[in-house]
Amino acid sequence: MLASKVAELRELLTGGGDGGTLAADVRALSAAAAAQAGTVDSAAAGGCDAAALLAALEPLAAAAREGLAPSLERLRAEIARDGATPSIPKSLAGSRKRVVVAGGGWCGAMVAYRLDKNPELHVTLLDTKEYFENTPMVLRLMCLAGNEFEDMFNKALIEHTEYVKNGDVRIGSLAAVRTDHILFGAKAGVAAHVLPYDYLVITTGTSYQSDIKTDGTSIEHRKRSFEIEHQRISDAPATVVVGGGLVGT
Repeated sequence: MLASKVAELRELLTGGGDGGTLAADVRALSAAAAAQAGTVDSAAAGGCDAAALLAALEPLAAAAREGLAPSLERLRAEIARDGATPSIPKSLAGSRKRVVVAGGGWCGAMVAYRLDKNPELHVTLLDTKEYFENTPMVLRLMCLAGNEFEDMFNKALIEHTEYVKNGDVRIGSLAAVRTDHILFGAKAGVAAHVLPYDYLVITTGTSYQSDIKTDGTSIEHRKRSFEIEHQRISDAPATVVVGGGLVGT
């Protein structure tokens, strides 16, 4: 995650940007990683500007890319193998029809929940994260802390395995659709795995250039991102809410 954000920051600065909130995200992620490792992150703690922050973290990003190189080579081999697969045989689903639901938002979660109760179907839910999230509550969660935050957080996020009890849950991004199977991987556009189907429901939803939607897969990662956003809002000299509907209020 940190290496990805460093790459985004480099691209932004190259294009003439000043870093903005992206630099703050990189600084916060760097500080969190350093705290977890028990080290002192001078780049994050020193309050340096975006360019200096990027220069300080570039060696770490380069090391991460180098460490991932062998895994990426194996991934390319798997993509070439799986992409050439013309047809997928019946799996352990037996006589049940295989239903794949791609996307675990409101629509995908409801479809998976309903169909999972049908004994004639085997449902596999594919999502980029391990939980369903009530999106209208996201901005509220960014503004809360303490017990109030914990209470709403537990109501807003539900692990997919809590309602898909008779099928499977897979974590990944849809990369390609074939006549009888899909290809998916850990990152958008990268296909490392095959998932066969008899029926396919595509409910991949939308994406935003902000933390309203998350790149993280785990509930703990999401909770940490809310804590970072809450601190940013608390430190801001002023906050403006545009709109007084369900989310704004």
